Amino acid sequence: EAEAYLDKHRVIPVLNHLTTLLLIERPPDPKAFLVTKLTEIRNAKKRGQSVSLFHADHVAALFHLFDVTGKGTLQPSQVRQALLALG
Repeated sequence: EAEAYLDKHRVIPVLNHLTTLLLIERPPDPKAFLVTKLTEIRNAKKRGQSVSLFHADHVAALFHLFDVTGKGTLQPSQVRQALLALG
């Protein structure tokens, strides 16, 4: 029942997106950042629009986040994880 609720309301994907954004942007006030992002999502939904939680600059930051060795390359499993993080 709990899992169905989370699936129906897409809670886990939204939380995954928000967590990834926190790691990429590292805002000084994480709680205010999350409130702002959730407000953006709610307002877009009211307008019948979708909101992109990621921008082009986030892709580069996400790449560096997953490139833990600093070699400038990612393993296929890391690419999958990064793409899942992007949604």
